[in-house]
Amino acid sequence: MLKIVHCADLHLTEPSEGQKAVDCFVTFTRIIDFTNQQHAHLLLIAGDLYDSIFASQKLIASVQNELARCRAQIYICGGNHDYCGINSPLNAAGYSENVHILAPGKITTYPLPQFHSVLYGCSFGSPHTQLSPLYGFEAKEDGLFHIGLLHGDSMRQNSDYAPMTIDQIDHSNLHYLALGHVHSADNLPCSSKTIASYPGTPQSRRFGESGGVNLVMVENGAVTLTHHDLSVRHYLTLTVSISDCKNDSDVASAVFEQVNCIDTPAECCCRITLTGKITGSYHPQPKVIEQLLSKTFYQISVKNKTITVPDPNDPAFAYSLQGLFLQEINQRLADCNDIKQRKFIQLAKLYGSQAFYQEVNIDAD
Repeated sequence: MLKIVHCADLHLTEPSEGQKAVDCFVTFTRIIDFTNQQHAHLLLIAGDLYDSIFASQKLIASVQNELARCRAQIYICGGNHDYCGINSPLNAAGYSENVHILAPGKITTYPLPQFHSVLYGCSFGSPHTQLSPLYGFEAKEDGLFHIGLLHGDSMRQNSDYAPMTIDQIDHSNLHYLALGHVHSADNLPCSSKTIASYPGTPQSRRFGESGGVNLVMVENGAVTLTHHDLSVRHYLTLTVSISDCKNDSDVASAVFEQVNCIDTPAECCCRITLTGKITGSYHPQPKVIEQLLSKTFYQISVKNKTITVPDPNDPAFAYSLQGLFLQEINQRLADCNDIKQRKFIQLAKLYGSQAFYQEVNIDAD
């Protein structure tokens, strides 16, 4: 059996630059540990191991030390951030013998006779290229297992970052194509025998990023792929319904319960949107809720999008300013038959209800 660990887009920077840089480097060390624990034969890094070609000598030395303790053979292609130019950290002296940096330009062949396989790939030679590395490429039929290692954009045909099409991948005659560049995990819908995968970024640095590493096992020509999260910090965007909550402490408990079911709160940066219908005088205070949860979560922000519903048992409410507003806007909703216009009235109802509590959360979308 051939075991491969595939990762990409670590974007390593000097740990002294801040907590995000530390998180990325710790995740990198976890990848090396995981590779050793799995007794993997190959570690493939599909570009942007470094965030810049101007990496410090201290960072390069730290990366080289980590790679040297990996017991697998390591193949790295330069991405658009750490392209193989004159000053690239990938061209620095000091990498151990198990590290192989792919040449820039056209796809090069790297025989792996000990694994009855062959690897094909190339590095970026500059920060931008509109040429597809797979244009006209087709691995020859030789009975070996064909591995591709590339950094590029399969999402946009007019990309400046080595665009490649699904059709080109289908005709590549590759069995597994290890890709980098997209910061979320995605297996491409290829129709041929090729399995093409982006593992995403192993350690998110902002909301909207996700990923991990792929563990690829090849036995008798059959490929099994599993995805593994090795990150230190998670970035979560969640919606929490608080219709049954009566105070800010109840809301904080509801948020904690939902996040705790998914992740370890102390490792999370969270964006929480509160939804639901609140009856009565209680109105959620995001800043208070954030303060209640600040010691539980690494970082948290709360946005209130609940709707305040009048208490039908309170006769005084109908004569209040809020009650009169809701009577008027509800009547407009009842009289309106235009779908688009109703949407605007419903938004006016939402924002108007929030305005009574001096907090309006306008959704830019």
